Amino acid sequence: MIERSAKTAEQHLEEAAEELRGTMARSGDMVSEAAGASRRMAERSAEEFNQGSARRIEAAKEVVDRTQQNLGVTVQTGIRLAGGFQAVLREWAAYTRNAVQCNIDGVDSIMRARTLEEVMAAQGNLLNAEVQLMLTSSVSIAETTARAAKDAAGASVSRPGGGTSGTPDGLFRRTGQAAPMVEWPITTDDASE
Repeated sequence: MIERSAKTAEQHLEEAAEELRGTMARSGDMVSEAAGASRRMAERSAEEFNQGSARRIEAAKEVVDRTQQNLGVTVQTGIRLAGGFQAVLREWAAYTRNAVQCNIDGVDSIMRARTLEEVMAAQGNLLNAEVQLMLTSSVSIAETTARAAKDAAGASVSRPGGGTSGTPDGLFRRTGQAAPMVEWPITTDDASE
């Protein structure tokens, strides 16, 4: 009965993790579509403006491309984290199942003992088995967690397209252009007279 409950809990955990992975993938598709529509609008606008504004449009397209790449990396990282979460949950479920079985076997040995020495030996064996299982499972869970974190970090570090520095004007460094200056109208009380 306990094993069936552990298996049911493991199935529910896997279903939840799989549902999370599907949601992340669907949101990635929606983000890609939105970024694609933004890019198409930027390309159309570039054809309508003159040469001076074409540079600004090119910069806007570059920003849209960067945004699309960043969103793609974010979605991939989320998908990898969901997969890692699922792997860690599997390890915990396996530990729980094995711990229950270890306790059942240990209690069975204690119940079959006929002398005080046999009870003490069975308790010692149960304690040793539980500690060994806990240590082995802890190492396995830690390794799985580290792999999941490394995999997710790898998704966020690998940036498609090479990229430039993370500074806001980094995209202009690639072309040798100066970052466009934005001129804000200055209004004072004197200007309205």
